[in-house]
Amino acid sequence: MGATTTVEEKGAHASIQSEAFGSHPESGVRARRPRKTTIMSVYLLIYDEDIREESLLRFLDTRQEILDWMTGLPASVLIASRKTPRQLAKLFGKKYPDAQFLITEIETTHADGMLPEECWDFINSSDDR
Repeated sequence: MGATTTVEEKGAHASIQSEAFGSHPESGVRARRPRKTTIMSVYLLIYDEDIREESLLRFLDTRQEILDWMTGLPASVLIASRKTPRQLAKLFGKKYPDAQFLITEIETTHADGMLPEECWDFINSSDDR
């Protein structure tokens, strides 16, 4: 599970496997909680280095707008939500008014790169609407 794969190796329509979520210390990936959920969109949140990751993850856990989350890269979080990027930006802007951040939707047909397999499973889960 700790292997790094590309979206091409994984396939464009991987399904959610409950074991794909949770902590994966060997790959550095962490997720909110293991569960299967209907996901409307997956977003990439890139945040200011002044925001502490643990504080941000605790905040995400308190928000019903955030269906699930996963970390995999420094200063970024994959977020599953039914909200729009604008709605999520307002939410984060209220919590972190002085921070810089970017929220963008990940379209599985327009994304590629090298990430742990668990991250691609999470990203591709948006196809299971």
